[in-house]
Amino acid sequence: MLQLFRKNRAAPAEAPPAKTPEPLTPERLQEFHAFSALAHDELMLLTVKLTPETIAKGECLFSEGDEDELDYLLLEGNIRLVANDGSTRELVGGTESASRVVSGLRPRLHTAKAISDCTYLALDPAVLGELMPDAPAEIKAEDTDFVDYVMHEFDVEGDVCNETAELLESFHADLKANRFTLTSIPDVALKIRKVMENPEVSAELVADVLSTDPAMSAKICKAANSAFYRGYDPCTSVVDAVVRLGVPTTRQLVLSYAIRDLFMCGTPGLAAALRKNWNQIVHVGAIATVLAKRSGRYTPEQGMLAGLLSNIGTLSVFNYLVNHPDICADEARMQRVVEDLKGDVGALVLERWGLPEEMITCARHSGDWSYAHDSETGADLCDLVITAWYHACIGNRRVPEIKSVAACQWMLGPALCPELAIDFMRDAKQEIDEARSLIEG
Repeated sequence: MLQLFRKNRAAPAEAPPAKTPEPLTPERLQEFHAFSALAHDELMLLTVKLTPETIAKGECLFSEGDEDELDYLLLEGNIRLVANDGSTRELVGGTESASRVVSGLRPRLHTAKAISDCTYLALDPAVLGELMPDAPAEIKAEDTDFVDYVMHEFDVEGDVCNETAELLESFHADLKANRFTLTSIPDVALKIRKVMENPEVSAELVADVLSTDPAMSAKICKAANSAFYRGYDPCTSVVDAVVRLGVPTTRQLVLSYAIRDLFMCGTPGLAAALRKNWNQIVHVGAIATVLAKRSGRYTPEQGMLAGLLSNIGTLSVFNYLVNHPDICADEARMQRVVEDLKGDVGALVLERWGLPEEMITCARHSGDWSYAHDSETGADLCDLVITAWYHACIGNRRVPEIKSVAACQWMLGPALCPELAIDFMRDAKQEIDEARSLIEG
């Protein structure tokens, strides 16, 4: 997952402690050109993800010639930009001179030196591009030596839609002609499912099947002894672990762990992209686990599995794109295509696996903020997964106003506001971390 804020420098050990930065507010963020197009709700969510840092007088943010990845916004204090020819320019926090990214060209054309104690934000420009997809392709200051950032968006919307439609048609044609195969359900998960077709199956029989896969057995034992399921005494055998977890929970955990292995075994050229997608879906699965636990409508394991399976289509799409090297060569384009295709493809994969319709619906609509069901009986599993995705996206990509997302209303009630989402993520942090540890085995 992309990080909106990353430390790029450390203060010298002998530097005196700086004062604690003032908390960010939406109004303060909107003073910067980089955030001026965002709505108040989006700015409110960003205040949680952006962490002000300090730099002492005399220190440098960066030096001429540096090729670091971060961009900087000056909140308070004075920064002097010194060029190779000795010319200087001074930026003062809170004024127009500091409303843009500090000397954004790479390699750096200036040395940025603090001439007073300063407070700043360090940003990943790639994340800015995701947060503001509707902004112009290139945003510059009047002085061309001071460039904010460049966002690389793939073509125009019409071209994207046409390419997606053509690829989906080609995908189905190749699938029908057996020129491509969908992601298969892992063997150990298939064996467990067959054993459990007998409703009277014993924990001993499930443990026997698990024992044929030592790695999976170890993960199930570790799960049974984790903070999420801890008991008075440690489980010392696979049978003990299955008894503590219960057969249904064991089955769902086995499939969850098997999914992880699928994401780790992709085509070498796509390994990095698959790992990135897995890290994202782990966060979604962990949030879905906690949402399910707190709502009481679904078990934590159901929430976890639904969250993980909601992204299963990316595996088949990535593997299919190996035959389209022109798309794979452009990471932004490839990710756009994956996002556009993963829902339909994921639903097809889970249909082939024979999973329940509610799981299939989660895969088909996980990224659909407009999803709405007709039931008057309350939130469904897809509402839970979409709500988990929404919270996972906060601060990492642009999201609609939370009140406009019907799934979030079903899960969290009509009194929705950005503060509610923020409070949930803060309050549930320990539970989410425990769920992440459980998923990662």
